[in-house]
Amino acid sequence: MRCSDDRGFQLPVIFSLALMAGALFIPAQGIAAADTACTGDAKVLNAYRTSRGGKPGELEVQLEDEIAVEVKGLSQLNACALAENKEIVLFLNSRRFSAAVPIAQDEAENLLRYELLVRPPVDGAEPDPWKHILGRPRLGVRKMDVSVGLEDGSAIRSDASLLIDPIPNRWFFLWLAIFVGLGGLFAWYIRNTTILRNGITDADAPDFKGSYSLARTQAASWFFFIFAAYLFIGLVTGDYVSSLNGTALGLLAIGGATAIVGGMIDDSGDQNLLEDQRKSMLDEKLQEAAELEALLNPPAPPAAAAAPAAPPVIPPVLTAAERHMKLARLSAVQSQIRKLRGESEGFFRDIVSDANGVSFHRFQMVAWTIVLSIVFVIAVWRDLAMPTFDATLLGLMGLSAGTYLGLKNSEPTTPTH
Repeated sequence: MRCSDDRGFQLPVIFSLALMAGALFIPAQGIAAADTACTGDAKVLNAYRTSRGGKPGELEVQLEDEIAVEVKGLSQLNACALAENKEIVLFLNSRRFSAAVPIAQDEAENLLRYELLVRPPVDGAEPDPWKHILGRPRLGVRKMDVSVGLEDGSAIRSDASLLIDPIPNRWFFLWLAIFVGLGGLFAWYIRNTTILRNGITDADAPDFKGSYSLARTQAASWFFFIFAAYLFIGLVTGDYVSSLNGTALGLLAIGGATAIVGGMIDDSGDQNLLEDQRKSMLDEKLQEAAELEALLNPPAPPAAAAAPAAPPVIPPVLTAAERHMKLARLSAVQSQIRKLRGESEGFFRDIVSDANGVSFHRFQMVAWTIVLSIVFVIAVWRDLAMPTFDATLLGLMGLSAGTYLGLKNSEPTTPTH
């Protein structure tokens, strides 16, 4: 009896669910049938470039080119668009380009003409999805399927495709030459001027090169990253007007402000350090270095004389552990001598070190700059747009720079050990 009762309960439930599913399915069928009836058997047969002397068979295109799309049943598609008061827009790789409407059409030839342009968003609308077509660009052409359809519908059937060149060679080598030339000029200035260096504090050592400035290096790094991104985005998309954004300006502002304030702190520190004090400490360190070098590299004993006036002085023999400690101390003293003179100890060591060696506030600023630079470069290559860092990330960069400047103000200007 229980089995019979259960089946008697289940059957009405199953029947009711089937009716509900049918009620949902029948209208959907009606909508699909209406959409199919509207576009009929319209189909894209061919697409080719019409600008720059293009004709049927010219499949390789670039941005700013005009293309012709041959549509079987164009009159029916036009009637459908007119009835629904909609535009016939371009579809590339099945993605709708809502702003790409026909600039001309020839119904007798079944042709629609479009411009391949990157259009900025209007009134809060989404920008054309060119990043899905051109993102992660490399030299060489890539294939893209071409179709058309109503602006809020789907693409009609298509057998057409085009080959697009994401990086136009003629502009690529021009911008590359300009960028490499400017980079080479900047590298020459780095080597021969103080564009990224602090000044030499020892007037008696004019031939020494000053140490590298962390603040100036960060400002220069962000400038070149953003400059290269601007050229790259303009090269691929043709947008040289609206590609810069608030993030790019914020990063430039943080780098510039850090360099300015850092320079002011350096000037203040140099003024507070008395020249007599610096020279006295430098003489002390030079004397210590000479004694260590004499201990580690004793002079050869003099040749035996017929009647030596006094027995030769035999330098003490250092054990391996003692020699290791003396070498470490000599290296530290030589580093202090360079810092007292303002002499460079090498790029990376200069930017992460104060007078007493590597400091954490400098190291963390370098680390965050490297990480966010990598994020910035990858985002530009992938999305063909300057990335938008939220307030938290920009705040992190500002906090890192503020911490560096705050602790730099209290950094020792002479070694303390």
